[in-house]
Amino acid sequence: MPYARTDDGVRIYYETHGSEGRPLVLADGIGGNADMWDVNRDGLAATRRLILWEPRGHGRSGSPADPARYSFTRWVLDLRDLLDHLGIARAHVGGLSLGGGIACRFALRYPTRGRSLVVTNSSSAAGRPLSVDNLVMRARSLGITPGRGVDAMAEYAMAENPNLAERLAFRPEAKARVLRPVPAAQPHRLRELAAGPPGHGPHHRQASPPGRAPHPRPPRGR
Repeated sequence: MPYARTDDGVRIYYETHGSEGRPLVLADGIGGNADMWDVNRDGLAATRRLILWEPRGHGRSGSPADPARYSFTRWVLDLRDLLDHLGIARAHVGGLSLGGGIACRFALRYPTRGRSLVVTNSSSAAGRPLSVDNLVMRARSLGITPGRGVDAMAEYAMAENPNLAERLAFRPEAKARVLRPVPAAQPHRLRELAAGPPGHGPHHRQASPPGRAPHPRPPRGR
C-alpha cells in the first residue's frame, strides 16, 4: 500500500486514481477512511488525477500515542508533506467534515498551493463556535467512546445529533452506511480526535464537488 512519511515520522496512507488532469486531493471525515469516497471515486477520477488520503489517527495511516501530535495544524502539515511526496505543487484540495476543515486551513496557510476548495458537510471548515447543546453532546460522547467503544458512540450520535437523527428518520436504511466506516478508525485515538480542535461539530454546510462526479451520499463523518 502507498504511504507518505511526514516530517515527524508518521506514515500517511493514500490512494491514487486516474492519471490525467489537475490533481484533486480529498480527506475523509472523523472516524472514516478513504473507502467512504467509493461512490464518487470513479466519477472524479474520470477527468482528473484523484488522491484520497487518510489523516493521522484514521484508517491505515499512523496513529501516534501522544495526543499532542494531533491538531488541525498538524493535519495541515501532513497534507503538505503528502503533496511534497507526490511532487504536486498545486492541487484542488478538500474533504468531508474533518477533511474539509483540514483543506480550508491548508488553503489559508499555503494559499499558493491550492487551486480550489471542495468542502462537504463541514462545520470545522466554517470555524463557527459550537452551541451549548453541541458542547454537551460532545462531552457525553467523550465518556461513551473510551468505556463502551466506537459503535456505542456512533449509536449515541445517531440518536442525539439532530442532523443524523432527522436523516435516519427519513431513511432508516442509511444507518448501516453510518456505521460501516467506524471500525477503520484507530479506536484508541478517537478520544483525542473527538475532543480535538474547536470548530468541528455535527452541524454541517454542504458544498458539491467540482466536475461531473455523482452527488455524495448522506454524510458519514461525525
